[in-house]
Amino acid sequence: MVAWFGMGSNSLADGPESLFGLTNVVDVHMHFTAEEWEKLQPPPDAKTDMLSMLLALEDMGQDAINGKHFWSDKSNRPGLAGYLGVDHQYGMADVVIDGDRVEGVGIRYKGNGTFFEGFHAILPA
Repeated sequence: MVAWFGMGSNSLADGPESLFGLTNVVDVHMHFTAEEWEKLQPPPDAKTDMLSMLLALEDMGQDAINGKHFWSDKSNRPGLAGYLGVDHQYGMADVVIDGDRVEGVGIRYKGNGTFFEGFHAILPA
């Protein structure tokens, strides 16, 4: 999604390497209201502690053996977060990319890894 913005000196004409190249750093800031940030958080009854994750992994393994393809009845998404009852929701934010502001951008966690790493490591500012 960010590649479509073509912000600053990194335009679409420069190709994807201008944004995703190995030798450049792109400065990105996301600004959420408290209400929009809350949309990205797991539901209050979701258990994201290590024991719950291990039990969910066990359930995933059993369901895979039974042909359920990592889908839990607790969520609309596959994978570990689904087994913990988490559906990744979108929140709206204003995004500043290399100094250029884009308002009203829909943002969500990409998947389970980014969600759990971010949820346990980052506090909202």
